[in-house]
Amino acid sequence: MANTKDNLNKYGKAFIGFDEPSSNAMDSISGYTGLLVNSPTRVTGWNDKGYAMSFNGSNQYVQFNNKLIDSNTFTISFK
Repeated sequence: MANTKDNLNKYGKAFIGFDEPSSNAMDSISGYTGLLVNSPTRVTGWNDKGYAMSFNGSNQYVQFNNKLIDSNTFTISFK
């Protein structure tokens, strides 16, 4: 039975962990760099491990240097 890591390796196009303590967001599958726009806040990660990002819901976002998904149909998962 496949687990999340196996499925990500087989089907994943991008994996942005937001786990960097500072600087940009990095995609660990394709190596794309995500510029943090309008200074979203870095917070403690899930289960008090690593880091996460808190966005204000209006003008904060991540802008990547390349298109991450080449399809009109896709799924995004957040943890």
